[in-house]
Amino acid sequence: PVNLARSYGGINITPELSLSIGAVWACVWRYANTVMSLPLCLYRSGPDGTITKETTHPLYRILHYAPNQDMSSAKFIQAMVASMMTWGACYAKKLRIGGRLVGLRPMRPEYTTVYLDDAGRLRYRYQPPGDDDRNEDLSAEEVFVVIDRSMDGYTGLSRIQYAANTLGLSMAGD
Repeated sequence: PVNLARSYGGINITPELSLSIGAVWACVWRYANTVMSLPLCLYRSGPDGTITKETTHPLYRILHYAPNQDMSSAKFIQAMVASMMTWGACYAKKLRIGGRLVGLRPMRPEYTTVYLDDAGRLRYRYQPPGDDDRNEDLSAEEVFVVIDRSMDGYTGLSRIQYAANTLGLSMAGD
């Protein structure tokens, strides 16, 4: 489900539409490209409070080298950060072989619905349009999630949705 925010300028603002504003485009990609270029490290906390670099965890290899067969680590991180900046969160399905984590496949946030099932367990419904084979209902254990800002701890707050009036007036002025 695509989130729309009707602005005072009368324009329905979506994160994708907002990228047509030069300042939004520049900010999102500058931030995503900067984070993409930073070194990636995982750390482990010891029982005595020490912190050591962790390079043997399966997630380190996946995030450091290649999260899936189609993307480099840099492109994956860039896409995830851009999703956080525009939608408020980024999601990726954990790919497993024999229960072992082997990769991450990005999930477009506009097609991801976060909800609690009848038992109160966190779930993710992924429904990209026109791709019935990819409609998935996933448990929290099956999804890698990073939330930018949140009021409930489950769903991200889109900076774009909160800036809809400013962005809409800017577009209407153009």
